[in-house]
Amino acid sequence: MKQLLYTLVLVIVFLPIFVGSSAAASVPPNCVNAVDYVDLPSALVAAQADPTRCLELPVGTYPVTGNGVILSASADNLEIKGAGEGKTIIQVANGLALTQDLIVLRLLGKNQHVHDFTLSIGSGYTGPWGIGGISVYSPAEHTLIERIEV
Repeated sequence: MKQLLYTLVLVIVFLPIFVGSSAAASVPPNCVNAVDYVDLPSALVAAQADPTRCLELPVGTYPVTGNGVILSASADNLEIKGAGEGKTIIQVANGLALTQDLIVLRLLGKNQHVHDFTLSIGSGYTGPWGIGGISVYSPAEHTLIERIEV
């Protein structure tokens, strides 16, 4: 009976260590860091080409400007992750003269995950066109968008 009790104690005490160590081994490698690039579109292109298929947006404000689609994400299994709402901000420039609809982020891939940032649309635009924050277009599927503040 004592042997069984010692065995149970060992299993109960050491099982969480083994479970924790195997979970730690599955942590994904480092993402492409947006601050290492001249602008957000360049960082997104690099992340889509990188084997990690991950773009990290650390705390900060990332200005974007233009017409049409500013950020186009077509890579499958892509993750775009910020540091949290109000901490990571994608800021569209104020006062743009819109010559067509502006889409800040278009998702076109399969199994994409976008999360944890603020999308600031700005103001003072001219022209008859509209602004879209994040759009999901075919052939996208299994897209997850969460914790995005607009």
